[in-house]
Amino acid sequence: MKKVLVSDFFNQINYSAANEDGHTERLALSNAIPNKSVLAITGSGSRTLELAIASPERIVSIDFNPTQNFLLELKIAAYKELDYEEMISFLGLKEDSERLKTYQILKSNLSAEAKVFWDRNIGKIKDGVIYCGTWETYLKGIAKAANIIRKKQIDQLLSFDNLNDQAKFWDEHWDNWSWKMFIRVLGNRSLWKYVIKEPGIHLVPKDLSISDTIKNRFDSAAHNLLFKEAAFSWLILKGEYQSQKQETLPCHLQKQHFKALKSNLGCIELKTESLDVYLNTAEDRFHAFSVSDFGSYAPKNVYESIWQGIKKSSYQDARICEREFLVPHHPEKIKDLNLVRNSDLENKLASQDRSFIYKYIIGTFH
Repeated sequence: MKKVLVSDFFNQINYSAANEDGHTERLALSNAIPNKSVLAITGSGSRTLELAIASPERIVSIDFNPTQNFLLELKIAAYKELDYEEMISFLGLKEDSERLKTYQILKSNLSAEAKVFWDRNIGKIKDGVIYCGTWETYLKGIAKAANIIRKKQIDQLLSFDNLNDQAKFWDEHWDNWSWKMFIRVLGNRSLWKYVIKEPGIHLVPKDLSISDTIKNRFDSAAHNLLFKEAAFSWLILKGEYQSQKQETLPCHLQKQHFKALKSNLGCIELKTESLDVYLNTAEDRFHAFSVSDFGSYAPKNVYESIWQGIKKSSYQDARICEREFLVPHHPEKIKDLNLVRNSDLENKLASQDRSFIYKYIIGTFH
């Protein structure tokens, strides 16, 4: 684990946009959020902002990577000081030649460490930070290449208003040899290790086919949700959000939620610390846990320790939402954990989740 934690992956902004569906996340945690205490992994900051829409009393947003918290600090400052149009322009959803001037206004809201980081990375601010992450840069590159080859098909896939029509197009026109070849290349472990530089690739079971897993989840999405309505679809197929259409944006970037978010910013507390250490040493307790896919980076002993820490830090009837990508886990089998999983809700949300590459672990402690 030490080798992974000291890698560059944990010292740079890896995620800057929303790679998860915040609406589904709120459904997963249900009534455990409003006026309650919530723990969330920071990541791009989107998860924390999405949860803040539901008016929790407190959100502790934690990340081992300080740069991810610096990004969230900057996003919070933008929500606090700017109006809606200024905020989305500053972040990068619209053209804006005044971002550097705006940054000077926002700086007073940042910690000393965050100021130093952003002063050294002023180019990211100039370009708009919404797509500055390593993952977003990678997606934009793939989308650019894909649109040279398949622009007409991509545009058509993102145009359907009827699910049956979309599914028929997927089966008859999209799911062809070139798509299957692309997925096969995408599933190459060397690509994940040396190009994407995914630190948890060694945790993916040797007998799990990455390409089959990704293809199956895309196939399921094509038959269960409209790609045009999913922010994640635009991110991976076009490299950026469809900012002209509010309904296709992540909820925290939609104008209808701006006022609520602006008034709820005070509930967010940032912590830069190992999730394992924090949960097993802090005295804080929570009603809801939104821990993303932390299992993608945690060896078995660390994974189990984090779950024991979640139990230690839980109020009675607390609800936990973990996402699962390529590393399968069964926390309900951890000794003395007594986790009860809600398989019906897990399956329901997985089928309608607009970030569609994930499975769910949702449960409470007995």
